[in-house]
Amino acid sequence: MSLLHRLAGHTFFLKLVFAFCGIIVAAMTFTAIFVSNGMANRLINTEAKYEYELAEKFQTEMDEHLINIHDAFTQAYLPGDLGLSISDMLHKQEGTQRRNTSIQMQLQNICKSNLEITDMMIIAENNDVFFCSNVKYRDVVPTSQLIQSQTIQTMRQFSTNRVQLFRNYVPDYISGVEKEKLEPVASLYMSLYNLNEIQDKYKLGTMVMNIDLERMGEQILEKLQDMRGSLLMLDQEGYVYFDSKDEHTANTRTELLSEPMTNVDENIINRFPSEQTNMMYLNIVEKGDIIKNVRAIQLDVVKYIALFIGMTLLTSILVIRVFMKRIYRLIRHMRFLQSGSFNHEIKISSNDELGYLEISFNKMQEKLQHLVEVEYLSQIKMKTLELNALQAQINPHFIFNALESIKVLSLGEQHQNAAKMISLLGKMIRWNLHESEMMIPIESEIRYLQYYLQFQNIRYMHALQIELDIMKEASPFVIPKLSLQPIVENCIHHGAAYTSGKVTIKISIHVTNGMITIKIADNGIGMKPDKLAQIREKLAKNEQSHHLYHIGLSNVHQRNQLLFGEAYSIHIHSEWNEGTVVVITLPAMIKEEFDV
Repeated sequence: MSLLHRLAGHTFFLKLVFAFCGIIVAAMTFTAIFVSNGMANRLINTEAKYEYELAEKFQTEMDEHLINIHDAFTQAYLPGDLGLSISDMLHKQEGTQRRNTSIQMQLQNICKSNLEITDMMIIAENNDVFFCSNVKYRDVVPTSQLIQSQTIQTMRQFSTNRVQLFRNYVPDYISGVEKEKLEPVASLYMSLYNLNEIQDKYKLGTMVMNIDLERMGEQILEKLQDMRGSLLMLDQEGYVYFDSKDEHTANTRTELLSEPMTNVDENIINRFPSEQTNMMYLNIVEKGDIIKNVRAIQLDVVKYIALFIGMTLLTSILVIRVFMKRIYRLIRHMRFLQSGSFNHEIKISSNDELGYLEISFNKMQEKLQHLVEVEYLSQIKMKTLELNALQAQINPHFIFNALESIKVLSLGEQHQNAAKMISLLGKMIRWNLHESEMMIPIESEIRYLQYYLQFQNIRYMHALQIELDIMKEASPFVIPKLSLQPIVENCIHHGAAYTSGKVTIKISIHVTNGMITIKIADNGIGMKPDKLAQIREKLAKNEQSHHLYHIGLSNVHQRNQLLFGEAYSIHIHSEWNEGTVVVITLPAMIKEEFDV
């Protein structure tokens, strides 16, 4: 049996292995889903019951604290050091020092006996103020400011001897603490009367106790560390005094009083109404938090399934690896070839069918490498021929224009100027013969351009004004021969030929970040938008212009792209009656770099 047939057999075996693994995976997946769903329901019920028990403990302990604070009000009617209660001493109305001291001491005893009380205060009807706090450095503002507090005024307006609860607010009447650091409190308050003469309904004052329900609730929650859900304490109107997650504190959420009790789609809600305090306690548990544990179990199941599948696949791979190793090697070498690398020859290990494929691959690689080298060299030769043709086209074009200029001067009997022009033309021809390389130094190109400008200045009767700005750092770099003269020739043609005044030509060469930027600007007649667009389009398409003065421009553009790539093109900016700017960008290269 040939190797190809054996591979085919092992491929079929591999399919069977994967099919077998797929059946096992499907069976174990369905089992895991069935088991985990049942586990999720049981876990949800168990967690809901546990949360319910924790919430009951929270309610019981919170109610105890509130009842203890509520009972502290009765101590205002119990006898103190002088055998009199606070209400009795307030009834005397005498402002003796002994009386005030006794009231203050009795108030401190009540306050210190219950640490859940933050501040405690009595405001007599005659505006005497007695204050005590379980928080260091806290005091009350002067009486004149205290009685102006909107909160205090609201409390003093009530005339009942039943304890009332004032909703969370910031006690701005507290001093000794920066205002921005004051925490919100709830206040229990009650009007004080003389019990012996209560029928007279003569109010003695108002007793206020500030309590920090948030701190109180957090202290209780510290004992219930395993609680997942949130706990809320609301009054019968839905006002939230405490929220363990601080999402609804100091807000009215009446909808929480009427939502379904349990097993809603997203949450489990348990309610605990308190008959002792008239408060409603809510325990809200997100099912997602409970299901996270189920997900962890499911993840463990998936890990075991993955481990089983991995072991099965590993065994299968080890069985067929011997047969597939050589195919993988052949594929790897094909990828090398695809990326353009021809230097990875396969070592022939046998004379079987795979060995024949390896021999064929090596031969194909050799042929492809030969074809690529031939094609590359052909492209280089073609570009060289095109460059030579373009260069040959520029030279006759200039000589034609030069002879025309000398002819005009000779006919006008300006023999001295014609002689100077012939001398300059000779220098330019000698320069052209001497500079036989394609790339020449920038300073040599500028020297030739100066000959050319002197030549044209005679022709146009010194109507040209030249401004050169050549960066010194540009001297060692080379540019294509005759890159500037054809463009300057266009500037002269569109300037001197159509302008009566001086024609200014500015030539600047700068080197920045490895790039040579050549800018040639004139104040000539410029070009209209449609003409400018036409020239730009021809340059973009590398079309050869047939206009006499555009031959040089298009040739320079094509030559630059052949030498350096399409990114190095000529950019033209022009406005009618304003002038033209031509920008050439070339890589900053010395001659040795170009030759390489």
